[in-house]
Amino acid sequence: MGQGLGFGAFALYPLQKLLLENGTPVDLGSRALDILVLLARRRGEVLSKEALIAAAWPGVFVDDVSLRVQVSALRRSLGDGLGDRRFIKTVPGRGYSFVAPVAALGEALPDAPRPASAWLAPERRIVGRDGLMTALETDLQSERLVTLTGPAGIGKTTVAVEVARRLAGSYGDGSALVDLAPLTDPRALPMTLEIAAGLSTHATPTLETIAPALSDRRMLLIFDNCEHMVESVARAVEILLAGTTGIQIISTSREPLGVRGEKLRRVEPLGLPDGGAGLDVAQIRASPAVELFEQRARAVLDRFVVDEANAGLVADICRRLDGVPFAIELAASRVDAFGLSDIAAQLHARLGLLDASAPRTAPRHQRSLRDAIAWSYDLLTDDERALLRRLSVFAGAFSLADATGLVGADRRPAQGIGGLAAKSLLAADVRGLEARYRLLEMTRLFAAERLAEEDDDDLWRRRHADLVKTRLETLAAEVRPAGAPGPPAAARYIDDLHLALDWAFAAPGEAERAAALTLAAVPLWTQLSLHHESRRRTELALGLKRETPEPSTRDVALRAALGSAILYEEGPGPTAIAALREALDAARTLGDAEHELQALWALFSCATNGGDYPGALSVAEAFAEAAARSPIGDDRLIAHRMLGLAHRYSGEFGQALRHTEAMLSEYVPPADGRDIRRYHFEQRVLAEAVQSSLLWILGFPNQARIVGDRCLGEAESLGHPLTLTYALAVHLNDLISLSDDAPAAREDFRRLTEQAERFPWSPARMFLDTLEGMFEIRFGDAHKGLDRLQAALSRQRKARLQVGSTNALGFLANGYRRIGDLGRARDCLEAALRQARDHGECWNVAELTRFKGEIARDAGDSTAAAALFESAIELARAQEALVWELRAVTDLATVRAGQGRKEDAARLLTETCAKFSEGFETADLRAATRLLQSLA
Repeated sequence: MGQGLGFGAFALYPLQKLLLENGTPVDLGSRALDILVLLARRRGEVLSKEALIAAAWPGVFVDDVSLRVQVSALRRSLGDGLGDRRFIKTVPGRGYSFVAPVAALGEALPDAPRPASAWLAPERRIVGRDGLMTALETDLQSERLVTLTGPAGIGKTTVAVEVARRLAGSYGDGSALVDLAPLTDPRALPMTLEIAAGLSTHATPTLETIAPALSDRRMLLIFDNCEHMVESVARAVEILLAGTTGIQIISTSREPLGVRGEKLRRVEPLGLPDGGAGLDVAQIRASPAVELFEQRARAVLDRFVVDEANAGLVADICRRLDGVPFAIELAASRVDAFGLSDIAAQLHARLGLLDASAPRTAPRHQRSLRDAIAWSYDLLTDDERALLRRLSVFAGAFSLADATGLVGADRRPAQGIGGLAAKSLLAADVRGLEARYRLLEMTRLFAAERLAEEDDDDLWRRRHADLVKTRLETLAAEVRPAGAPGPPAAARYIDDLHLALDWAFAAPGEAERAAALTLAAVPLWTQLSLHHESRRRTELALGLKRETPEPSTRDVALRAALGSAILYEEGPGPTAIAALREALDAARTLGDAEHELQALWALFSCATNGGDYPGALSVAEAFAEAAARSPIGDDRLIAHRMLGLAHRYSGEFGQALRHTEAMLSEYVPPADGRDIRRYHFEQRVLAEAVQSSLLWILGFPNQARIVGDRCLGEAESLGHPLTLTYALAVHLNDLISLSDDAPAAREDFRRLTEQAERFPWSPARMFLDTLEGMFEIRFGDAHKGLDRLQAALSRQRKARLQVGSTNALGFLANGYRRIGDLGRARDCLEAALRQARDHGECWNVAELTRFKGEIARDAGDSTAAAALFESAIELARAQEALVWELRAVTDLATVRAGQGRKEDAARLLTETCAKFSEGFETADLRAATRLLQSLA
């Protein structure tokens, strides 16, 4: 049964699930392949729909719509109906039969290649474009930008994709199709380009970050459907061409981009038969427009042929459609349902009516395309027309479940969608686990016009907005699988979200719906780092005139979302804090405990990130008070985590550890990810990260390593980018600041870099430069580390991010000390100590004081150095920071030994080393032991 089967130019290998055409793999879904295998093996038999469904969907109930979609996709892949190709015959009322001769082949190929990108696979022979495609190929030998212009439906995309397929071997990094048709906001263009090109370049991708990522690639980009955002595409193209050398671009648009160096190629209508009398059948069939009509008509009616009886009528239809390929295809696709005479009569009537009433300024080809769509629309059943109109509310691709959610299961949308797909009014992508459908853009616009004329347009816009809201809320509740890069699942609704919001904000009486939809979108905007959009929409929602002017829970949530958006966009400045304070006050006025907690959590984030550590402790205490009133027991434990972090920054390490361990002793992360949705991070992982850091400082390095490794493992398995980023950053900071394990630090840095590349909306990049600078100063090239760290600190100051900066300033001082610039080192330490004093950040003041002592010692002032080391020891002991104490004691012992006070030095070292119960292999204890031995 594993033997290959040959038919026409194809070779089918069932065991390998492989179909080759002239030796080239054909990209075919597994369902369609199973159907093909059964049909080919039983060549000549009529196989029922039930038999084919059983083969493709064993043990699963599906209706025959799914089968028709798969057979349709299979026919397209085989080119069934093109020229003399005849493979699958439909037997009305009975099923399908494979009619082509089948020959037995050998066993499956041992090393079969994989199919190319599906969008590059030709669906059928391209008619009438050979000259244009050859010219375009020639253009690309010398030009970097070629724009295909022409009216809608003329075939610009078809030509561009076919040329990309022909030139596939010329581009080492392949080709990418950037479909702009679904976009409504030009700011979405960089992310669309990034995803199409397979990049992950930045937390918020911009054209300026994408261009460097493409700088070393040899690649062809197709910017498709540019006409609705010409200026934005022109700017994108200019940046890409200026920032790369191996990128070439084909754009398709109804008008030129206007970019310097742009080569224009106009796509003209297909050639038509001469309008005069006396043409014979061969001459008519030779025209590209008639050839296309015949090709598409054969795809739906395999016995169709242009002959002496119908050649004149076909020629007339093609002329009436102005040689526009899309319009011709629409007409030809109905040959199986209507005779040519009826088609021509209806088409003539529609053209005459609309041409007479169309504005003189409207281009004739635009009227003709509208006629073709209108005519095809009129041929649908009432139910199909109603479904098409209602589906026009979708901005992009949608699933059967989406369509059912919109129109209702009682309207049997599956049957209607199958009919629309079969009649080429709906594009179906059946390659994934879930079929996705899309109205061609011109069809969608036409159907939307009809919706406004023939239905309650606002009713369906409301239902669409409610559907998008439900989908966003459902998907926001899902935790991503571990290691799954790429946009979150809800991102596929981003274009529908924009469309629904634009309608809701503009429609009278829809203020509540607009506010609810805005609130549902906040998690997605946060994940995609679209903070500007989140801020703009929440401000609009808060400014709407509501039916009930009194503050509501939704208002509180919107104010909290606004504050968070400002926090992420501008940093923890006064604007963000003011917005969050308003949310907090409103929540307290309403007695809304849930949003009071969320506002307090965001204010805590503002305080910690902004370096207001006394403020952070105050907010954490307020959170604990509110949590005591909360019906959710987890909030009381989360308050312990926040208090632990606040006390850690304040240098109260023992108290910090007690709060952190109190949280960890009881907290079990909710299985539904509830706390991640409420507080953006998995709370147990955050607590373990802080616990590990505290154990290091308190002198328990072995326990710190165990907790740190467990923390990273839990974060990795969770698959939540924000949480993993936090855990990695804290762990790496501890390794650099408290350990000498350079290989482990290097591995953490690699993983954090990978995190930033795979999840461009995560905050990983915020930490990367700072931590890399610290790493280089500690373990590598001090000059490189200084440059990187200075730049990172400058960016942090502009973003008002204070967190970690005193520690970074201490490393900056050490870097200058390493290269011998003691003056700058002293200045950095003074700045760090001043900042710590001003912001109440006491956790590393003992270490900073020790750094200052090292600089004094290097400058030859051993008396000042000893005084500073003594001060550091006193502070470290008060904080129970055993690791800081050991380092300062080791430095002081070195000074005293140099002063001839060896017994005093040995006593100091012995007392401090005796306090340790573990970690004897650490660099700090090894250094202390070596010094102690030398003093004996």
